[in-house]
Amino acid sequence: MDDERYARCFFAAVAPAYPLVEWLFRASYRRAVELLVAGAGGVPLHSALDVGTGTGLLAGVLAERLPAVTGVDTVPAMLRVARRRHHGRVSFLEMDATCLDFPPASFDVAAAGLVLHGMAGARRQAVLEEMRRVARHRLLVIDYIPHRNPLVQAIEFVERGHYREFIAEIPDQLRWVGTDLSIHPLNPVLGAYLVRLGGQEGDNGRAERRECP
Repeated sequence: MDDERYARCFFAAVAPAYPLVEWLFRASYRRAVELLVAGAGGVPLHSALDVGTGTGLLAGVLAERLPAVTGVDTVPAMLRVARRRHHGRVSFLEMDATCLDFPPASFDVAAAGLVLHGMAGARRQAVLEEMRRVARHRLLVIDYIPHRNPLVQAIEFVERGHYREFIAEIPDQLRWVGTDLSIHPLNPVLGAYLVRLGGQEGDNGRAERRECP
């Protein structure tokens, strides 16, 4: 079973119980969103896309500060939980993050929380390019920073993640899609990767959506 199919099966299985562990991340996610808003440099942020939203934790935190938030995921079971928990506050859609069905510059911010470390390099790059395409101003990635420990190792074993590859590649991948990368530790293992998108509004990468299979 390839990584993507395994991830979908794994998260479909854990979806009902996933909200029980979200408290471990909520404070860090709120801190990351505060850093995002504070670092906007006077640019108003009204809308955000949460890629790989899962049960909607990051989308819900973004909705505390931004009026229009959309979350996308490929796992229907996760989306069912997200819609139930955030009904009326966030729009949730089933969608592959490598082929986002939105026009260029549809959102002020594109974000991903604890998603990209689970992807091999080529897929991670494709997702980042799509995030750049649909975002006007900022990217926010909340994910691992270099501090491997037994808990991270256990999670990676179960999820079949790509921790070492992610840590080695993500700074250059983010610099390639944007400018002014800053990394802010949120706790001993997680950090907020903040990226400012350069160029004119609507000119953040490819002008058109990539061809989908």
